[in-house]
Amino acid sequence: NWTSADLPHFRAEYRVMQRLVRGLRDAGVPLLAGTDDMVPVQLPGFALKDEMIQLQEAGLTPFEVLQAATETPARFLGRSGHAGVVRAGYDADLVLLDANPLEDAGNSFRQAGVMLHGRWLSEADLQRGLWSGATATAGRPSARDPQATCKALRPLVCG
Repeated sequence: NWTSADLPHFRAEYRVMQRLVRGLRDAGVPLLAGTDDMVPVQLPGFALKDEMIQLQEAGLTPFEVLQAATETPARFLGRSGHAGVVRAGYDADLVLLDANPLEDAGNSFRQAGVMLHGRWLSEADLQRGLWSGATATAGRPSARDPQATCKALRPLVCG
C-alpha cells in the first residue's frame, strides 16, 4: 500500500521514464504506442489518449507520437504494406478530427466521427454506443470486466 508520502518518489521515477523515452527516440529505437489490455481498469484503446499525451510530454513531437500509434505498429506487426498510413489500397479505419493532431497529440481524440469497416459513426453515435454498452453491463459482476464491456460494445463496432 502506498500513501501520498510516496508521490515524490513516483514523480521522480516518472521523470526517469520520460528521459528513457527521449533517449530511446534519440538513439533511433522505434517506439510503439498502445494499451496493454492486461492492465486492470484499462479498456484497450481508451488509455491510448493518456499514453500519447505522455509521449509528447516526454519530448516526442506530435508527429512522432502519431507515428508511434500508427505507422510504427503496422511495421512491427508486418503490415506496413497494408496498414499504418493513409494510402490507396491500404486497410484503414479513419478518424475525422476537429483539431490538428500535428499541433498537439491530444487533438487526436477531438473526433467528429470514425469511419470503421466502411461505416461512418458520428461522435454522437459513438457516445450512444458507449453509454448503452456501459448500461448493459451495469449492476452485474461483469461491469468490472473490461472484456465484457468490449463484448457489449461489439454491435456498435462490428455493425
